[in-house]
Amino acid sequence: MAAPHDPSKKEEKDMTQKIFRKLVKARARLPAKRPEMPRLPGGNTPRTLADLKPGESGVVDSVGGEGALHRHLLDMGITPGVTIRLQKVAPMGDPLELHLRGYVLTLRREDARKIGLIREENP
Repeated sequence: MAAPHDPSKKEEKDMTQKIFRKLVKARARLPAKRPEMPRLPGGNTPRTLADLKPGESGVVDSVGGEGALHRHLLDMGITPGVTIRLQKVAPMGDPLELHLRGYVLTLRREDARKIGLIREENP
């Protein structure tokens, strides 16, 4: 059992603080704005996911958003090159029901504006 003033606890706390300071310094060196992702080939006009009408689909060209939102969108499967179809729009216009990668996802219109698309022709 560890003594109340165990020196290993102090060393652990010091190590945690050192790691935290290094992370803060590394974060400060990151660019303030995420660089734009390259456009996919094709002559289609780039749009955002929020511009689609129910039944239309598009291929993801870029995923915007900052920090946690950007990571969250990627974690949900919204990555460049994936096809997304807008299934439905809620009566007040928000949220949007999307179909991608074989599952259904709902997303706020504000977040959908951060997803760049290349519109596809519907079959």
